Amino acid sequence: MSAKIDRRLALQIGALALSAAAFGEKRAFADGKVTQIKVGKSADGSMGFDPKEVTITAGDTVEWSNETTFEHTVTPDADSTGKFEGTDSLKPKQKYSTTIKASADPIHYHCDFHPTMKGTIIVK
Repeated sequence: MSAKIDRRLALQIGALALSAAAFGEKRAFADGKVTQIKVGKSADGSMGFDPKEVTITAGDTVEWSNETTFEHTVTPDADSTGKFEGTDSLKPKQKYSTTIKASADPIHYHCDFHPTMKGTIIVK
């Protein structure tokens, strides 16, 4: 009988941990707005980011979503290194998000696999 109680307790603790993790992730975005960027195809039909340029407020979150069947990266340009971490690889249907802190200069980024894919984040 105590094995059943121990198992139930373990299941309840696990469920609470999962709930806490899920709500914790939502709270990370609660302080600011989430701006979504599609990765792979730009509005004009070429390979790119859509939109190519976004304007956000410091503390907002930017989320990139790979909408293609190809792998891509979201990599800060040399002049924007340290403003966000970027990705090694963003597989099809995968998402990546980061909260952007204040930046006096525009943040430029690109895809390492497709150098013509470029984007800009302006922080106000």
